[in-house]
Amino acid sequence: MLDGGSTDEVSRTIQILTAIGDSRGRAVQQYAVAARTQAQVAAAADQAHAGAEAAATAAQSASSARDAAVAVLRDTVTRLEAEVAAGADAAARAQQEATRLADARLIAAGGAGGPGAGGSGGFGTGPLGPGGNAVTGAVGSCPGGDTRLYANGEIPLPALCPLWGARGELLRADAAFAFNRLSVGYAQQFGRPICVTDSYRTYTEQVRIFAASPNLAAVPGTSNHGWGTAVDLCGGIESFATGSHEWMLLHAPGFGWFHPAWAEPSGTKPEPWHWEFGG
Repeated sequence: MLDGGSTDEVSRTIQILTAIGDSRGRAVQQYAVAARTQAQVAAAADQAHAGAEAAATAAQSASSARDAAVAVLRDTVTRLEAEVAAGADAAARAQQEATRLADARLIAAGGAGGPGAGGSGGFGTGPLGPGGNAVTGAVGSCPGGDTRLYANGEIPLPALCPLWGARGELLRADAAFAFNRLSVGYAQQFGRPICVTDSYRTYTEQVRIFAASPNLAAVPGTSNHGWGTAVDLCGGIESFATGSHEWMLLHAPGFGWFHPAWAEPSGTKPEPWHWEFGG
């Protein structure tokens, strides 16, 4: 540019170069601005995309939660419907039971007689009022109380005596004394006391059992269980023709206990487990 050129030419050349430089500088600045703008736009686009994905995930979660809530609600409704149905059935059964109990008490209050079968009640032999069942035999170390003062099934527990080897079972004093002596002899033969499932039975228990099995139980207030003079046995005695049952048939009468005729295999209500005290 400097070789051989005039001052004017050099000046124009410098002006041209300066203009070119300024133009390129502006272009670079514009490019930088455009690059920053592009980066900002890209960042905004990425943020919008991420927001869209988050919104989609939230929507999916909300949909799943809704479906789960609907399923739980449906199960709850089904369970409540089942409970309502069960409650209705229970109420119907309770009403039926209450009716049977009322009928049983009405029969007893009216003094309806006739023998009731044994295992659930035994043949009734005493009146409904006091004085139907006095202690008449030996009583041993447990004197009990005067059972003549009480009605069938209304004898207070302190007036009765416990059975040896049969926790919670009670009988009239003389019946318990005789039964315990019999049980000692049984234990010497079989290595264990006589197994007892039922002994004295309160009037309330008689009503409940009669309501459940009116064809098997004695009329409430007439059961020998209610006098504390009958037992239901187990441990093999509850079956005919077993060694323990045959032993009882042979030895029980010597202690005042017997198997009633109606409970024999040929009786009206065969019940090998039911035994009574005759004094």
